[in-house]
Amino acid sequence: MAQLTTKRVVLFRDSDRSGELVEHLRDANIEALSIPLTELKPVEFNISFDDLLRFNWIVFTSQNSVRIFAEYMFAQGMKIPAGMKIAAVGEASANVIRSLFGIEPFVGTHADGRSLAAALCEKLDAHPNQEILWPSAEMVASSFQLVLELKGHSVERLIVYRTISRNQDEIHSDLDLSKPFHSMFFAAPSSVKALSALKVENIWEIPAVAIGQTTAEELRKASGKEPLVCASPLSVDIAEAIRRKIQGAELALND
Repeated sequence: MAQLTTKRVVLFRDSDRSGELVEHLRDANIEALSIPLTELKPVEFNISFDDLLRFNWIVFTSQNSVRIFAEYMFAQGMKIPAGMKIAAVGEASANVIRSLFGIEPFVGTHADGRSLAAALCEKLDAHPNQEILWPSAEMVASSFQLVLELKGHSVERLIVYRTISRNQDEIHSDLDLSKPFHSMFFAAPSSVKALSALKVENIWEIPAVAIGQTTAEELRKASGKEPLVCASPLSVDIAEAIRRKIQGAELALND
């Protein structure tokens, strides 16, 4: 990885999910500061083992949904039914599934819900009318469900958490203390919406990196600019995207 003079990036997600990423960025002489814009709130839901038996697949489109669903199952003394197929939106979610359930999931190739749905449709071409359980956030920007249902599959969405914005005064203070920063990393569309609501002057002039296409679409709408999309949600690929975005901005400035 090419070296830069020390720069600073703001990661709009919790610090407890950023340790490995921070290390990769440090190797590239980039200082990383975590400023979560939203808070995760699990919601009450109920599903029994018999309910699970109705489904052919459980599909996860975020790491949060894997962790919350697993915590619920373990608290109920439940296990994934034998023969149940699992799918994950990308390698980061897949790694959580492997760690918590000991199951090898089917993994999407582009780490966004629409791409995962398209890949599942192709895989299920010879298996029509599949029953799919989708544990998800309350607010989702993905067309995951629509793509599968247009192909004749049934998707039952199970809301397991919601994201709410942090106190705006606290975020403004965190941003002021972090200045100057040379790039921003967004790990979810909800973070883009939360930052937009703050109406921070000139914030969209700062180069942005998106974890995947769904977040990138939200960034394009908010900023009118083209973000750099990570090759995958793995820390090493996020770090490389941030490095490239900062370096590209520097080159453009010097032209």
